[in-house]
Amino acid sequence: MAYVKPGVEVTQVQESSTPILTAPTLTATVVGCPYYWHDVDSDEAVVATTYSGASQDVLLSSLNATYNSIDAADEDLVVVDLLATAGDAAGEIKHLVKGTDFSVTNAENKITVNGSIKIGTADVTKGEIRVGFRCHKTDSEDIFHTFDSLQAIRDELGKVVTWNPLAYATHLCQVNSNSVVSAYGATNVDDSGTLEQLGLQDTYALAFIDDDVSAATIGNHCTTYSSATNKKERIAFINKKIAWSNTDWSASSTDRANTAAAIRDGNSGLANKRLFTIHPDVAYVQETRHISTTKPAFVTASFATESSVNFTTNKALCRLAVSTTANGVKYQAGTLIDDTVWANLNAQGFHSITVKAPVPGSYYCAATAGLLIAQTPEQPMTNLPVGGLDETWGSQDFFTEANLNTMAQGGTYIMTQDTKTGPIYSRHQTSTDISSVAKRELNITKSLDFAAKFIRSGLKPYIGRNVISPAFLKLLESVLVSQGLFLVRDGVLNDFKVASVKQDASSPDTINVEVNVLVKYPVNYIKIKLVF
Repeated sequence: MAYVKPGVEVTQVQESSTPILTAPTLTATVVGCPYYWHDVDSDEAVVATTYSGASQDVLLSSLNATYNSIDAADEDLVVVDLLATAGDAAGEIKHLVKGTDFSVTNAENKITVNGSIKIGTADVTKGEIRVGFRCHKTDSEDIFHTFDSLQAIRDELGKVVTWNPLAYATHLCQVNSNSVVSAYGATNVDDSGTLEQLGLQDTYALAFIDDDVSAATIGNHCTTYSSATNKKERIAFINKKIAWSNTDWSASSTDRANTAAAIRDGNSGLANKRLFTIHPDVAYVQETRHISTTKPAFVTASFATESSVNFTTNKALCRLAVSTTANGVKYQAGTLIDDTVWANLNAQGFHSITVKAPVPGSYYCAATAGLLIAQTPEQPMTNLPVGGLDETWGSQDFFTEANLNTMAQGGTYIMTQDTKTGPIYSRHQTSTDISSVAKRELNITKSLDFAAKFIRSGLKPYIGRNVISPAFLKLLESVLVSQGLFLVRDGVLNDFKVASVKQDASSPDTINVEVNVLVKYPVNYIKIKLVF
């Protein structure tokens, strides 16, 4: 044996474990019907056969071999331009009008351009036909897509325009999150098959792009998959169909009060802390659009599947973004582009024009879901601005504060803005469960869900690989304490205390743990008394 100098030797033996603390990533998924938009201004829109002045059929399959089947509901979304290439009108473009200059045969996926078309007083004897149209993108249905860029969204879901709902909504989600987002393509966004597929994904914030959904069904889905056994905590944002007391946009104060009460009652009956119903049902986006896409029939048909809003009756049409003179008539900024105004704009020869365009209120859902995952778990959403949407419609611009308070009493998540040029933000981050502050406030549910995911992830490596013993119970407690310190230090919770760690008496392979946590409540009210 080797000689050792007399002295005191200290050996360090680690009996506790140093857990790997990895914070979970909360993700957002947009759920909606995927479309393909064949852009009329693209090279692919040019019809190979030259227009000769005679009636001419164009098969959509000749323009796109993959996407060429349009639904009857999308016939008003067909856009046809005719560029004269010879004669007195050479170099001029005419935006053809469905029913006057061309027809659509939906069953054959065919358009027919009429003969003897004039540009001004000149006959078009030779010209180039360009065709734009929308069709279902069936190859993107029933697939869970993940996107890390705008280009990735375009590649899979098509051109990002407001009348391509899933693409545009996913873009809104990504803009507000500044991170990876997901989308699930489905014709029926709330049927059992769609929800079952969503249940396979570990995603957190669901945004449904359709107002004709079963709120209760979606709420039950979130509750079920957030259970301790399913381990996939989640919430959902929806935009419900509104039963207006009067569809006339000049509704009386009584009509407005009745509508507000109906919205309140419809949401309060859901009573689900994981379900957030966003109001209003229309938003406005400023964009430069091809003149034919501003036509009332085009606007109405754009969202026929995704929204029950009667855009024409409720005057939710495109509006001029700036003052404009067309065909000798002066129009102020904000003028609704009805059929008469559109005819004058078209006669003036506008190819594109900047407008405020209406979009379904479900786009608020996508923007909010994106903003949510960009924040820390404890961050309240009240008063946080969303990006990508320019104006509300049917919120503070129509309802009084008393009306909005009525809606909020039922757990309505209201989007509002202080001025027409100001940011759009959430008036109050309320769920449909208003039975307590803890169940009402979104940031509390999110914080607890984050903590649950974090704890479960950290303890998973110990399942099945260890046996229950006093030493392991001590080890488990130390791991939980470390997790709690992390959650408190990172600001997710105010306090985290392990109350007990015990082996279950009747199920000896089970350990029962009780943890007391203190969540962070939002600052909703500051009451000041001025004493003089």
